[in-house]
Amino acid sequence: MPQGREAAPEPGFQSLTDREANMLVLIAAGRTDRQIAASLQLSENTVSTYVTRLLVKFGAANRAELTAKAFVSGLLTGAGLGRPPAWSGIRSFVVHW
Repeated sequence: MPQGREAAPEPGFQSLTDREANMLVLIAAGRTDRQIAASLQLSENTVSTYVTRLLVKFGAANRAELTAKAFVSGLLTGAGLGRPPAWSGIRSFVVHW
């Protein structure tokens, strides 16, 4: 890639809702569906649906690949969500390691 140019975020990044972003951070922190459901006061089925949507949006086969893609893209950092170039539709959420 030419110097000074950054990779464009994958299509899933630009269509992420605030709820999906929150889920992504919790998934990256290693939380289970049950733990996420309890912390967000949602049913496990609802959390499972969000996880499935994230996997599809990012073309990931599992949570580990989803997390890796989010970190490699710059969407997730050690402190939570970063802001890839040209991204304006997301608030920052912080993961406490």
